[in-house]
This record gives sequence, structure tokens and C-alpha cells, in this order.
Amino acid sequence: MRVAQLIETLGTGGAEKLAVEIARARAASGDDSHLIILRRAGDLAAKVPDSVSLHVLGLDPGNPLSLAGAVGRLTSLCRHLELDALQTHLPLANFFGLTLAWRGVVRVFPTVHNNREFSYGNAANPVRRRLRRWAYRRLTVHGAAMIAVSDAVKAAMAAELGLQGRDLNRLIVVPNGVVIPEPTGSQDRQRRRREFGVEGEEVLIVGVGRLSEQKNFGDLLMALASLGPGAPAWRCVIAGGGPQEMQLRDQAGQLGLDSRLTLAGRIDDVNRLLAAGDIFCLPSLWEGLPLALLEAMAAGLPVAAYGIDGVKDVITDGRQGLLVPTGDHAGLGRVLERLMADGDLRRTLGREARQLVKERHGMERVNAHLGRIYAGETE
Repeated sequence: MRVAQLIETLGTGGAEKLAVEIARARAASGDDSHLIILRRAGDLAAKVPDSVSLHVLGLDPGNPLSLAGAVGRLTSLCRHLELDALQTHLPLANFFGLTLAWRGVVRVFPTVHNNREFSYGNAANPVRRRLRRWAYRRLTVHGAAMIAVSDAVKAAMAAELGLQGRDLNRLIVVPNGVVIPEPTGSQDRQRRRREFGVEGEEVLIVGVGRLSEQKNFGDLLMALASLGPGAPAWRCVIAGGGPQEMQLRDQAGQLGLDSRLTLAGRIDDVNRLLAAGDIFCLPSLWEGLPLALLEAMAAGLPVAAYGIDGVKDVITDGRQGLLVPTGDHAGLGRVLERLMADGDLRRTLGREARQLVKERHGMERVNAHLGRIYAGETE
């Protein structure tokens, strides 16, 4: 088949990484695989393999003339490539996909990555929120099928749009997938731990994600500050950038965590950090199905997290990780301390986490599912 992934940019977010990996997997399956970027290439462009054709449209979203021009260029490109399927990711790309589907240019498969699709990002503006909701309703009619990355995302979208019957059946769950890394040898692991400043037997707690309200890393800092004096030696590294960076740095200083906490910024290869880690912590307030969580589980890390939708889709409390109620940062501190003190528990939960991801979220499995959907075998 001739297939393409459409996304706004190639920053280091989960949806962007997923689009790259889907494009890579489609090419490996023998498809003519394309990755179309609406705005600019971004950091992940270097990760796009030669087997995938990359197209950058140079959109300026604040310029109406640029928007119109991008629609025209995208239409011409899709026709020139004679695409069989176009999968779009995140709201702006989904909106562009609607214009193509409405005009019959290509079969479009919009993807919903978040269970709060109508209340985050630019949709915080009431007008944009209504426009986004209207566009998604039209996508359920004109799109070939809508893809949700988890059961929780499907349920949230169905409730928001009041989907029933045929329209509900065209909302298909395809869980996010990741490439399963090879186990890290002990020497490599020690070298990577030294890279991140881990000394001796310190327990390394890892966080990965945008420094934003949604990811809620302030609660992780409060959890760390609540650890008792008898807790094992630890260090915490959080990878990611975002608008709350200075706020988190100030909070860390006020809580006396400066010497043990590293805000590492964006890391090109997050698997380096995960391979060095002992515990993965996800204090998010809401999620769809976080790619960082699946990557951490694939690396064999036990999880400490809030028990939100999207996380509960893959983590059973006491099996692959330990969950606490949302907002209970003291409880999060207690489960972190429990994991820090019990290496056998960490290893048991980590093995279960890796096995679950291998069975349900390996990229080969996800790619095969998408191939059936592109071919019209919707469920």
C-alpha cells in the first residue's frame, strides 16, 4: 500500500514518536511509506529512516494565507503520491485530514491520543473547543475510521460526541506500540548510570514527559520530599522540557531537593535513561495511553503512578507497578519508598511490565492491526 502519517511537527512528544515508528514499521512491511509534517521537522526528523519519505509543508498556523496554502500543498501531495491511506495525529493534523476526507482526496484515519481531546492545548479557548468538537463529529462521518489509542480514550470520545451505533463502531481502539529494546548488560547499565550522576547503590527514579500541568511533576517532587529519613539513597532524573521548568526548579530548591534531582531537559534517546533507571514514576493528572509509560515498561522498570484512565489500561496495581489515587502525593511517596527498599519487588514488577508490553504493545502487533484497518478490515 501507499500510506502516510500526518502530524503537525516532529518534536519529542509521544504522538510524534509514534508517528515515526508507524511510518518505519509500514516501510519495513513493504509499503510505500511517507511522513508528512505540517509545520517544521523538529528534533525527531533525525530519527526518520531512509526507507520513509519525509515531506515538510512549512505551515505558519497564525497566517490565514499560509493555512490555505498548506491545504493546497497537502492536497496536491496526497494526489501525487496516490495514497491508499492517510493516518493523522493530534488535533491540527486531524483538522487538515477532515478537509481531505470531505473532498474525497484520500481515505483518512484520524487518531485521538488524549482522553481530554476538547479541553487541552489551544482548545482551552471556548471557540476553538467548539470548533474542535464540530470537526471531530464530522470526522466520524467523513473519515474512513477514527483510531483511539486506548479503551479510555474511546470511551471519552464517544461520551463527548454522543456516538452510537454505526458511528461508535467506526471508533476503533489500536493501543500505542513501542519497539522492545534488548536487555541492557550490567556494564552498559553502570556506564549509563554514571552518565546521569548516579553514585554507588543509589536508586534512580525516572520521570519522562513535558513539564506541563498535565504531567504534574510537582507532585513527584512533593512525593520525594515526603520520603522518610530511613529511605535508601536515591536520585531522580526527569527528562523533558516545557512551560513549568522554572517553577519546578524553584519548587525543588524550596523542598531541598537540588542535590538529588536533575531536570535533564529533552533527551534524544530516552532509552539511555530508562536503561539506567530503577523505578519509573508517572504522576500525570490525565493521559490517553502514554508512550513514555510503555517505553519504561518495555525497559523492565516497575511503575509508581496515579491510577488514572490510560494508566489503568496497562498497569494492574501490584502486578506491573503500584498505583495510588490521583493527587495523593504522600501516597506516591510511600509507594516510591516501598519500591526503593525492596529490590526483589522492583525486579518482579519490572519483569511483569516488560512481558505485558511485549505481548500487547510491540510495534509489530500494532503495525499489523493498522494494516488491517488501512485495508478496510474495520472492527
